[in-house]
Amino acid sequence: MFDNLWNRQNPTKNPTTLLHKNMKKCRKCKKNHPTELFRRCKKRQDGYDSICKKCYNELNTKKYNKKYRSTPRGHAINAWYSILQRAENKNGKHPSYAKIKVLVSKEQFLEWAIPNYENWMDAHPGEPPSVDRINNKGHYEFGNLQIISRWENNWKEIRVTEGELARRIVKRCKKCRLDFWKLIDCLKKEYPSTPVS
Repeated sequence: MFDNLWNRQNPTKNPTTLLHKNMKKCRKCKKNHPTELFRRCKKRQDGYDSICKKCYNELNTKKYNKKYRSTPRGHAINAWYSILQRAENKNGKHPSYAKIKVLVSKEQFLEWAIPNYENWMDAHPGEPPSVDRINNKGHYEFGNLQIISRWENNWKEIRVTEGELARRIVKRCKKCRLDFWKLIDCLKKEYPSTPVS
């Protein structure tokens, strides 16, 4: 009781008052943050930007994506660096790419990719494009590259042979202790158009 009375009479001694002095409300997310989470700004009276660093970064990312990454050249450059990471499994996340090599230079790839991206994006507005190898066992080289939708490329990657599909089903049956034919019926109902080659 006496502590509360002391805090009211001496606001500078109140720890909550001191806390609020170091807090600021972000104009974008409408949340109170410590002033450390705001960029410095000499033009503003309090010396801090009106939006927090997180919101500032998000806005900048959106502007960058709209202005650059979503353009044909931006897509082409992103695709090139993704290819370099996957080829020969350099990032350790794509073991199936261990024997896949890049047989084109960056300049040659961009020269081919940018106009192809432009044509594809004009014909398919709103769909995210992706560079695909026509023959999945072939290298990244001219004659084996095409631009397709990202969805189609992902769907192509999950295609499996009939024998591999059967092995996966049997393995899942053993793991889950399910009846084989019941699992087959469930898969047919859930995935009636699953591509099996």
